[in-house]
Amino acid sequence: RHRHNFDQFRWPFRNSLNHSPRQDVPANQLGFFSEGTPYGPQDIPGDREFLLLQFGGASGHGYMSHNELMRGNKELKEKGEFSAGVYRGTKPDGQHFNKDGYEAVWEHVNGREIEYPLPRYREPIMINPGAFAWLPLGSSEAVKQRLLGTFNERGTSAWQIRIDGQATHRLEPSGSGRLLFLLEGELEHGGSRYPARSAFWLQKDEDAIFTGKADAGSVLLGFTLPKFS
Repeated sequence: RHRHNFDQFRWPFRNSLNHSPRQDVPANQLGFFSEGTPYGPQDIPGDREFLLLQFGGASGHGYMSHNELMRGNKELKEKGEFSAGVYRGTKPDGQHFNKDGYEAVWEHVNGREIEYPLPRYREPIMINPGAFAWLPLGSSEAVKQRLLGTFNERGTSAWQIRIDGQATHRLEPSGSGRLLFLLEGELEHGGSRYPARSAFWLQKDEDAIFTGKADAGSVLLGFTLPKFS
């Protein structure tokens, strides 16, 4: 079993994505792995394509950057080895030990023992967007939204926006950072056109204007990150 001191979303594009024995995130559905919630062991074959978003959770433990992770991994390999998600190392007194690989790197980079928040959820949450209704967003029937969930007291949430035809939509400023991923269609933003699989990052209090460029419509998958004072 494995757990994080940060939050994680997973969206498989092609084929399901295993996260625990006999438990998968189905293709084109969303999995939310809350900080402190255990899962695994997982088995992810190579023939997979998925979106993975990781960020500091509502408890304020932050998030170790990719560069820090790679540096810590490289330095620990000089003293031990990683195998099947486990780090096998040797203490200064010569005693051998096994530790979760991510835990080992985090503790090496931060110079202290890792702490986990109490889990808000017993298991990862699997979300089927197709079971949610599209509701009008504003006065136009050409722009609709479906809310997929708000997951903690700091407003971490997931949602989708559909822009039909050539309609235009303005995302109002928010008190939190937001990440948007274009699942299908094509959009114009800031004078440039963006195809499917484009991503947009909005700082808190930043707005954005999107105009549809696909007759069949364009669908954005959006995430609101936790709000801290």
